[in-house]
Amino acid sequence: MKRDLFRRYVWLVDTVRHAKKVQFEEIAERWLESVINKDKSPLALRTFHNHRHAIESLFGIRIECDRSDHHRYYIHEEQGRNSTRLKIWMLQKLGYSDLESDLRGIAHRVSMDALPEDKCGLYDIIMAIQNNNVLNITLSETLNGSKDTIFLAPYGVKYRNNAWHVVGKDIESGEMHALCLDNLKSTAVTHATFICPEDFSIAE
Repeated sequence: MKRDLFRRYVWLVDTVRHAKKVQFEEIAERWLESVINKDKSPLALRTFHNHRHAIESLFGIRIECDRSDHHRYYIHEEQGRNSTRLKIWMLQKLGYSDLESDLRGIAHRVSMDALPEDKCGLYDIIMAIQNNNVLNITLSETLNGSKDTIFLAPYGVKYRNNAWHVVGKDIESGEMHALCLDNLKSTAVTHATFICPEDFSIAE
């Protein structure tokens, strides 16, 4: 399987799972902004369904449509939630070898204490770190009780205590934050860039 196609599958599973339920139009919109969509090509509905069927055929992960809920798509949880989670973990573990190649050159900005079982949104964050692009992040809870969106300069990521965190500076306030990916509603890579301090290391 071509690497780019495999990354599309990982991206699609991550996007749907992270959103819980999402309409095709929202998926297509996020695809246009995804950093792995280098030529900014639109996601055709037929291509989306082909990806869905391939993901189910190859990995046993079903992306289904709830027609009663505005035709929103979701990850079908088999009887025994761990079965589906295991399949997703296996898919992500296979994709992790691709991620490792993406990490070359920024190893001092990535730290983990174990192989992650969940990396929703991680591809976009890694790409933003590689290219020093600002992230537009929507939070599931307000930050310091004041705002639920933030423009973050992502200095690095770390995997600690069974969760991924993106570490960076709030472009508007200048504050440093370590945001848990579990608490992110959405992430979008912007065209704005930043300069990461040369002496920054995620291990510090």
